[in-house]
Amino acid sequence: VFSGSASASQFLSLLGYRFGSEFVRKGYWFLYRGSIKVVVSQIFSVPEQGNVQLAVPVDPSGNWLVQILSDAMTQEQVPRVCEQLDELKRLFEDYVELVVVDHAVLENKIPYS
Repeated sequence: VFSGSASASQFLSLLGYRFGSEFVRKGYWFLYRGSIKVVVSQIFSVPEQGNVQLAVPVDPSGNWLVQILSDAMTQEQVPRVCEQLDELKRLFEDYVELVVVDHAVLENKIPYS
C-alpha cells in the first residue's frame, strides 16, 4: 500500500526500475477445487500513461490469456496439486494450449549493491 502522494511508479523508480509501459488486464478468475485459481483475461496497452480510458487490446484478434495459479504449499501437498493441474490440463486440452512457465525467468534480476 502506498501512502500520501507516492505512486507505485515512483516507488519502483527509487528501487532502480525503469518505466517500460503501462497495461490494464480485464477478465475473470475462478477457483478450482478450492486451491487452484484459473484466470481468464485480456491485456490492454495504455498509450498515454495514466489514462486507462484510452486502453487498446494488445491482441486485436480478441484472444484471451488463461493462467492457472496455485498458492504456496508444503512439500507434502505438491503431488495432490500436480494431479489437479494435470486434471485441468486434460479438461482444457481441446480449447487451450497450456504451457509451463520457467519461474527462474520471472525472478527479480535487479542487483542491490
